[in-house]
Amino acid sequence: MARTKKTFGALRASDLVAIASLVKVIPVASIHAAMASCSKATIRKRKLSMEFLIYFVIFLSIYASYSTSEVLKYVLNGMDDILPNDSPGTACEAAISQGRTRLGEETMHVLFKNICRPLADPHHSKPWAFYKGHRLVGIDGSEIDLQDVEAIRKEYPVANEGKENEHPCPKLRFNAVMELGTRAIFDAEIAMPCDENGKRKKICAKDDSEVTLADALLARLESGLLILGDRLYPSPRFLLPVVARGSNFLVRAKSNMNLAPIEYLKDGSYLAELERRPDKHHGSVKMTVRVIEYCIYDKKGKIVGEGRLITSLMDADLYPADELAKLFHERWEVEIGYAELKTYIMDGALDNLRSKTPVLARQEFWGWLLAHYLVRKTIYEAAEMSARDPDDISFTGTIQIIRRHMGAAIFPPKEKC
Repeated sequence: MARTKKTFGALRASDLVAIASLVKVIPVASIHAAMASCSKATIRKRKLSMEFLIYFVIFLSIYASYSTSEVLKYVLNGMDDILPNDSPGTACEAAISQGRTRLGEETMHVLFKNICRPLADPHHSKPWAFYKGHRLVGIDGSEIDLQDVEAIRKEYPVANEGKENEHPCPKLRFNAVMELGTRAIFDAEIAMPCDENGKRKKICAKDDSEVTLADALLARLESGLLILGDRLYPSPRFLLPVVARGSNFLVRAKSNMNLAPIEYLKDGSYLAELERRPDKHHGSVKMTVRVIEYCIYDKKGKIVGEGRLITSLMDADLYPADELAKLFHERWEVEIGYAELKTYIMDGALDNLRSKTPVLARQEFWGWLLAHYLVRKTIYEAAEMSARDPDDISFTGTIQIIRRHMGAAIFPPKEKC
């Protein structure tokens, strides 16, 4: 569904702070590098350059409740100084659509991978970002609605179509890794509509399941992380790659999992054998884990539930069970981060991406994640300057400042060589 013709009104000179913030986080040099890797450098002069279109796609998410043409009018006010030879004076919606089609999705994906990194500095470890030398990160899947049009349905079917639980529209499902201390998403995976031979196909439930997408994410983890995950992840399929890449895990186990104690540790936790049952593709796989069982209390001190975690942190002296049980609650930062994406970035717009073709929807998806990273990095830098926890700085307030540009700013910021 198209956005309404909501207008920005008169723009002041200080209004350019939003574009200044964007260019500071996503400099032109990084865009040129992504374009070069995807062979997307502008060969002939066009009204809408690739550089301009990339910034424009990110602003489509920052101003999700505004129409495409209205966002264009806004961006045009700031691009003359950043791209003096490439900023168009005007452009119609047809030209925008054609330009975005030329840009495609790959360059935005590469830009996301190049720009989005964990923010917290390991050399100045903060308790809200690290646990005893481990960077705290969470992994979880989610989804965003797509436009319910024929072109989208050809690649993204409506789940349970024709049944009682039919979704109202197609979904783009994704899985992501988030730095919990800053809520910065620094890796994400979506399904691509092609088979092993590169032939186009319709995405099926297995292609974009959280399980399938998690395999790719965990296979490229960096070392030194402590991965927090929900009850999907207590399996050697997911946990062995984490350990193999030099990281550790702390994940919730289902209550009916068979985790018979092998050895009890002095803090009440115990070692057990976690097994992945054989199937037609894999044999049985086993690994030793540490199990932590704990009680959940309400405000009056009454037990209202029980929890069970498994971890690769085996040393009960260095990593006490009660500390890890409390630490696991940091996983909820992922849910808060996804709420920021879907509620505050979307700014009251319909809970969907606006693009009406699969390629442009995926292009917009990567721009959406870049927009969230822009806000998160702005918050992190403000927290560092004021010696605060990023949680103490309002996401809503920050994005409103970026949108409505209250305060002074020198524009444009100078890029470092």
